[in-house]
Amino acid sequence: MRKTERFEDMSPDGKLTVLIEDDGDIIIEATTWTSPTGGRLFRQAQVQFCTCGSGGGQSPETRKALLSLFDAIQRDNETNKQHRT
Repeated sequence: MRKTERFEDMSPDGKLTVLIEDDGDIIIEATTWTSPTGGRLFRQAQVQFCTCGSGGGQSPETRKALLSLFDAIQRDNETNKQHRT
């Protein structure tokens, strides 16, 4: 499995993760810690887009765009380091 992630610009905790499974399926995760009442609450959403021809693959153009997103995040991480504590 390959994985890349990038923190969002508006909060110190929000993060977008793109995972490419060994079979080519792509999983997108959006995670954040929120503090609505002073406490911290973890939130996560996850969606998966399958490789065409392996039991799914209904979104080939979306999957192609997500591969481009994976590459873009890696380039940003190489050239525009984010500073988190």
